[in-house]
Formats: sequence, structure tokens, C-alpha cells
Amino acid sequence: MVVKDSIKTFKKFLFEGAVKSIPFKYREKFKKKIFYGKIKFCPVCNSEIKKFYTYYFPPNIKIGPRPDAVCPVCGSIERERLLWLYLEKCTDLFNKPQKKLLHIAPEIVLADRIKKNEFIEYLSADLDPKRAMIYMDLTDIKMHDNIFDVVICNHVFEHIPDHKKAMQEIYRILKPKGWAILQVPILGEYTFEDSKAITPEDREKIYGFAEHVRGYGKDYKDFLTGTGFIVKVDDFAKKIGDKAIRYMGLPENEDIYFCTKVF
Repeated sequence: MVVKDSIKTFKKFLFEGAVKSIPFKYREKFKKKIFYGKIKFCPVCNSEIKKFYTYYFPPNIKIGPRPDAVCPVCGSIERERLLWLYLEKCTDLFNKPQKKLLHIAPEIVLADRIKKNEFIEYLSADLDPKRAMIYMDLTDIKMHDNIFDVVICNHVFEHIPDHKKAMQEIYRILKPKGWAILQVPILGEYTFEDSKAITPEDREKIYGFAEHVRGYGKDYKDFLTGTGFIVKVDDFAKKIGDKAIRYMGLPENEDIYFCTKVF
């Protein structure tokens, strides 16, 4: 078993070295050929592949590996593929008219593609400016009202103690008739917080991740509507069916929270 693992590790090392030697703009094309198959399909990079690969959490997160998660070509995971597919099929994001978009805590695989679209004026933001174009504290956004046509914020609010303020700030900077997709992990029926969960160990035990400060329930929509948003909870994945979910490696139980600012 040890020998097999060593051989597998060595092969992975050689492959990664070979990929890095290829100019960046050609790497995806190279991977499409290497991993080609007609078993699965990634909607982000439009790749027909043999399979999705296992996602391994960092060593500090005590959660087991997640199989059938990672696209070997572009590196997208399940929720990123779901969001991309929804943006393509259910919004006009990639079409006229021109739109100003804010991408909060940007997923690299999505950011690289969104910013290339000719109809999108793209800006990314994060608490860590190395991970985005600008620094931004979501509870104190240093921008005027009514600036953006679209905001994308995926799995961020569960990290923010004052999440209501963050929602209010996103609402404030959206233009009237602008829209946002604001995703969080849903853990049950009702949102819960434990004021005694102070240490990372406590939070990991209660919420599943040391960096989370609450667990959201299906009442998450109420926080958004309380901010002023008109919210459509779209069970998009279920609508396209189990076969498509398996084929594209999508999360079957994640709804899309499509939020509109009316005034």
C-alpha cells in the first residue's frame, strides 16, 4: 500500500511539473486532452472529462475528503459550477447592456472568466487585498450608494459577526433594479448562533468550520428580505434533474438566493 501511494504521489509530482512548464494560456487546453472523456461535463470550462476528482480540505479543517468534486481541467468545485450555470442560463449577466459587477471574496476560476466578458465592468474585493483587486470590509464599504448593477457574494456572511450590516451595505451600493446572488451554507431549518463558541475549536464543533460564526437555516431568506431585498429562492439544480446534477457534478441541495433591489 505504501509503495502504491508513493508511486501515485510521484506520478502526480511529474504531471504537475509538466503542466507548470506549459505557458499558462495553453494549460487548460492541455488538460482538456489529458482528462478527456464523455462521462462527466464541467460547464465552467466546457470540458468533457472522465470524472471529477476528490476535494481535500486543508489540514487545519477536520472534515473528510469530498469525492466527485473538483474539475481536473479548471479546478472548479460543485457550488462554483452551479453558480456559473445559473449565471449563464438564468440571468443576462453576459449579454447587453453593460453592467458594473462587484465580486466579493472572488472564486478565481469564476473571476478569470467573468472579467473577460465585454459587457462587464468587473471589480473584485476581499478583506485580504492579495486575493482580490481591492480591500473591502463588507460592514463598512467605502463607496457611494447605487453603484453596482450586480453583486456576487458566495459563502461569506457566515464569517461575519455583524452579517446584517454587511447585507445592508450590499443593498446600499446596488443600483435600483440591480441584483445580487448571496449564497451561504444552509445547515438546517433555523439559523443558530452560540455566544459561548469563542475559540476556533468551539466554532468548528458547532458550525463545522472554525472560521464560521453562525449556522444558517432556511430562514436565511428572512435576513435578506429584512434588509429590503426581493428574494427568489430558486431550486435551480433540482429543476434540471438528477441526471444533469450527476453529469455536471452539482450540489443537489443548494438553492440560489437571487436578490433584487427594487428602489
